[in-house]
Amino acid sequence: MKNSYENHYREIEEKHPWFLARSNLFLSLMPNNKNSSILDFGCGAGSFLRKLNYAGYTDLSGVEISETKPASTSDCFVITKSIQKRKYDVILMMDVLEHIEDDSAALVRIKSHLKPGGKLLLSVPAYQLLWSDHDTMNMHYRRYNRNSLKRVIKEAKLKTEFITNWNSMFLPIIAVSRLISRRANKELRLNNNFFSKLVFLTLTFENFLLKKTGLPFGLSIISSCSHV
Repeated sequence: MKNSYENHYREIEEKHPWFLARSNLFLSLMPNNKNSSILDFGCGAGSFLRKLNYAGYTDLSGVEISETKPASTSDCFVITKSIQKRKYDVILMMDVLEHIEDDSAALVRIKSHLKPGGKLLLSVPAYQLLWSDHDTMNMHYRRYNRNSLKRVIKEAKLKTEFITNWNSMFLPIIAVSRLISRRANKELRLNNNFFSKLVFLTLTFENFLLKKTGLPFGLSIISSCSHV
């Protein structure tokens, strides 16, 4: 990810409705056992780790390989540039896999750090057709569909427990925008307070729907995989 874009992400991830709704979705997928060991791979500055700690989870670690993010520690977690030599109950990869050239090899390595029965929770951007400058600036290698993500998960010998799309209701608007112009979009710049609230409420409603059923289409794909 280009440094200017990466810095912009870190400035807005605490307040942008997409980030907030995604955090709430992943929080709802966490195990009930607050002593579960959790690794956030691609954790940035540790925003989600702080939310996990606030929710009562205590065994937290983060990995951020970006050259612009030095290793750091806090009272509740440590962020390093490589995975510690241990195994975890849960590993998170929230919009990380698309940044890795050899995604299959990355998941094989991630699996080696999961306990038997451990869970990998991940999200990726959907539909190669929607490729735009947004992806180029973020240094993505690809966007996924369900079949391509399932294939990579299977190659790593992980078991897909569920897979669903997310951010469905805004798909038509974003799709039309990107198909008309591939230039970098302004989806991250929601300066209108009313529209920001609308986006958050809409995605929150989708989070509720995901507890009942999967969504057939959407700008993101969410999956839970297990080490068997």
